[in-house]
Amino acid sequence: MVGRILLIEDDADIRESMADVLRLDGHDVQCAADGASALQLVLGGARPSVILLDMMMPGMSGAEFLEQCHSNALLAGIPVVVVTAYSQVPPIARTADAMLNKPVHVDELLTLTRQLVARQVPPAPVV
Repeated sequence: MVGRILLIEDDADIRESMADVLRLDGHDVQCAADGASALQLVLGGARPSVILLDMMMPGMSGAEFLEQCHSNALLAGIPVVVVTAYSQVPPIARTADAMLNKPVHVDELLTLTRQLVARQVPPAPVV
């Protein structure tokens, strides 16, 4: 099932590697290097099926972005997956739908993303 994924990651190499894997799996992937850029994308009308969110970023951090998800009706209901290399994450990170540890294993990334997209994309009508 194809979904629209918003990948928020400040490390360009990690961002591009993850985006490539997701695109090869058939997903439409939009990328942002920080929470503020991602927020502009979503508020501009690019509603994703799933958000993959790094926690440690300059500017608007992943925790601050996640707070926006909880307080903004446009972001409510979009599954968020926290992606982090740190074992101690801010308490708000535990409110995400799922968590992936860096380095991210491709199989885990694809399995989780497919599951969350399937929940968001309505099934095609039977004709």
